[in-house]
Amino acid sequence: MPEKSDITKKPTDTSSTEDLHYLSKYKLEYCEKLVKFFTVEPYTTVAGKVGKIVLVPNKLPLISKFASDIGVTTTTIKRWVKNFSEFEEAYKKAKDLQEYILVTNTLMGLYDSSAAKFAMKNKLGWKDTADIDVEGEVNVIHSLLNKVSQKSEDKSFLDE
Repeated sequence: MPEKSDITKKPTDTSSTEDLHYLSKYKLEYCEKLVKFFTVEPYTTVAGKVGKIVLVPNKLPLISKFASDIGVTTTTIKRWVKNFSEFEEAYKKAKDLQEYILVTNTLMGLYDSSAAKFAMKNKLGWKDTADIDVEGEVNVIHSLLNKVSQKSEDKSFLDE
């Protein structure tokens, strides 16, 4: 079991009794366990009817399940991410592995695309993006500014 000096604690502003309770449950071994928990193949290949091969998605690993398995809550996990740099790194690796499974199974048609899109946005922070062509709008504004500039120079716009 690692000594407390092996644990890299990030500096924090507060250390309330509640924080100390959460932090006291932390073990360095959880870093490796977290990454291992998320290191699963996206799907399993099984033999189907008439010799066909069927791809069956494996369960998507979730932080909430990992937390439950080690006897803590997701709130505790979030505090560990905030307070222990090595756990933060393990957490980032776990999220990358989760993303790989989610994307792979979605592209293979093994997950419902609407549910996968929802999960990607809410669990992985994905966003819908739109490409906006502002060059055309800039040209229109530039043209209007030129017209105003020309009219203001000849002051004919005052007569209109």
